[in-house]
Amino acid sequence: MIPLKPASEYIIVKLDEDKDVATASGIILPAAALAQNKKTCVGTVVAVGPGRRDPNDYSKFIPVDCKEGDRILCAQFIGYPLLQINALDPQVGDGYIVIKHNDILAFFT
Repeated sequence: MIPLKPASEYIIVKLDEDKDVATASGIILPAAALAQNKKTCVGTVVAVGPGRRDPNDYSKFIPVDCKEGDRILCAQFIGYPLLQINALDPQVGDGYIVIKHNDILAFFT
């Protein structure tokens, strides 16, 4: 559980960890080398903001069309990484990013 609630139309995503890949011939390609050529990232939505304000009635929100637990695809260099957001547990922020709902490229079904 992450101790943050996103504002507006922002969402918090837990990114999948990159793993080493073994080729058919047995050569192991490290995750760091593969990440250089990667254009997208995959993750799971862990927190969703209330949505953006309705321009006709500013006291209401237009909700975003994703929910906690959704698996998403987004561009690799998008959003804001969360680094050590909890002083008591420095590992809490590792692997999380905050993105706008509009930055989601696709949902996994």
